[in-house]
Amino acid sequence: MSVGTLQPRKNYEKSILAFDKFKKDYPDYKFVIVGQKGWKYDRIFELISNRKLGESVIITGFVTEDDLKTLYTKTLQVYLSTSLWEGFGLPLIEAYYFDLPLVVSDIEIFHEVVENNAMFVDPNSEDEIKAALVKAVSGKQNNKR
Repeated sequence: MSVGTLQPRKNYEKSILAFDKFKKDYPDYKFVIVGQKGWKYDRIFELISNRKLGESVIITGFVTEDDLKTLYTKTLQVYLSTSLWEGFGLPLIEAYYFDLPLVVSDIEIFHEVVENNAMFVDPNSEDEIKAALVKAVSGKQNNKR
């Protein structure tokens, strides 16, 4: 799951492309994106359509805090954030609080927020993102909690 407004800096396109590769080996997983439409989001929906991922990539739009908590506690296995830059990263703190494996961009703010308690990836490398997802779902993540 990823949480955040649909906009270019969130890098959802690379996350979706990496997930598409991941799902070839793990077809039962779904990628849930929780976030409202922001700007320049049309390409995200086009990518989902062109790759025929409509059943596997779910964009929820806005969810209540209770529903978000349910997603974090009952349905999630990995939190994914391949943002190109962030101001702070509150959803990352929430995912960390709920003790989820974290696959996140190798950007300074994420290192500050979760220190060594995540798998840091190049946000532009689909293969690196996919490999981290595989490690996370197979219990080989590098969380030190």
